[in-house]
Amino acid sequence: MKKIRIKLILIFIAFSTILGFALEYLMKNVISEYAVKYYSLIPILFFILGVPFILILTRKQEKVDDKRVVNEYLIIKVTKVLLSLFLLAIYWINNGTEVKTFGVIYILFYLLFLFFETYVYFQVEKELKRKREDKTSLEV
Repeated sequence: MKKIRIKLILIFIAFSTILGFALEYLMKNVISEYAVKYYSLIPILFFILGVPFILILTRKQEKVDDKRVVNEYLIIKVTKVLLSLFLLAIYWINNGTEVKTFGVIYILFYLLFLFFETYVYFQVEKELKRKREDKTSLEV
């Protein structure tokens, strides 16, 4: 599980860096009327939430349990939604004029990272399935 953890973290770093700079470039140069104050908070927040997501799902387990992985995945998703709503509320209170643009960009990030998190979840499930099959083949 250590190899897949390192692989997923490296892919995550590349994904979040490229996505963050690409959207910043688009906002500054292509659609500058949608440039948002404090844009850098969005990629930083998703990076901070993404690394623990990978670490939790890929930690070493004595017993492979599908229900535990699904429960952890759902707990992480609910926590992320609540933190997102909290951040959007704080931004709305402080900068009420740009809240729609910030919200749209935030939702775009959320959806793109949702696709990535789904990829991570499937990779972890695939690895757990492989380990179960290896374990059952050794027992036979």
